[in-house]
Amino acid sequence: MLSYLFSAVLFLLMLGILVAIHELGHYLAARMCGIGATEFAIGMGRPVLKVWHRRKFSMPDGSVGETEFTIRPLPFGGFVKMIGMEPKEDGSEVHVPGGFYNASPLKRIIVAFAGPLFSMLAGIVILTGVIMNEGVPSDRIKFGGFTEGSAAEKAGIKLGDTIVSVNGKKLAVDEIREFIGKSEGKTLNFSVLREGKALEIPVVPAMSEKEMPELDDEGVPTGVKKKRYMIGTSFAPIFRSVGLGEAFSTAAVMPLQYAKTLVLKLTQPKVFFEQASGPVGMYKVTHEVVSSKATDII
Repeated sequence: MLSYLFSAVLFLLMLGILVAIHELGHYLAARMCGIGATEFAIGMGRPVLKVWHRRKFSMPDGSVGETEFTIRPLPFGGFVKMIGMEPKEDGSEVHVPGGFYNASPLKRIIVAFAGPLFSMLAGIVILTGVIMNEGVPSDRIKFGGFTEGSAAEKAGIKLGDTIVSVNGKKLAVDEIREFIGKSEGKTLNFSVLREGKALEIPVVPAMSEKEMPELDDEGVPTGVKKKRYMIGTSFAPIFRSVGLGEAFSTAAVMPLQYAKTLVLKLTQPKVFFEQASGPVGMYKVTHEVVSSKATDII
């Protein structure tokens, strides 16, 4: 129960921060482009807290306007209310001094694009901090978890055993998954390191009881499910420490990698809609991470 409560609080805090950063991008770009904003709001519903005012733009009558910064009770959104943004029947919104539609098309594009840009930059900054703290995956992997009564557990493999090779071959996680799936139930010899001691452990893969999603060469689900050979374990990378430069460059590339995966999923609408996440899906992932249940059993 407490884990769900903590997950909910963490999720709402995370969502609020992401929304605030996104809207800050719109707001700062609007100020830079000379567009006035009457309100910067985090959350939806009636305002419960008014933080401060900032006099920065001209109103239609030549007076100085104020931006009101508010926090609202429902944490599922936010907005920047810009002057002259509400369409009028007579089209007069395009003549409002300091208004959104009175700005040039280029400035309006800048304001619209600034929100997603800030979201992406914030993600890179956060990821850089996480990577510096956690490190990056090395080419070494270890056993991270088991299903009860799994083939790996029965064979005597222990949590934390470092994988050296499988049948004499040094393989990456995806290659091990494929190796196991194509084993046809034949014995696989895992060479592992346990507390500095080299061990040879034979493991016999077993057919899964349930149908599992099939992955293509890019690791993207194909939409096909079928039973496959498994040893009932998850693998975890062994991380190595990195400096700021490598952490930042690694973080900067990650959005491109996710974008590539998204494009691949878009070519398979069924898979895309099955895996697309809204707020509920985001909360579920948050809870899995908090509960340390985000594992990939092979």
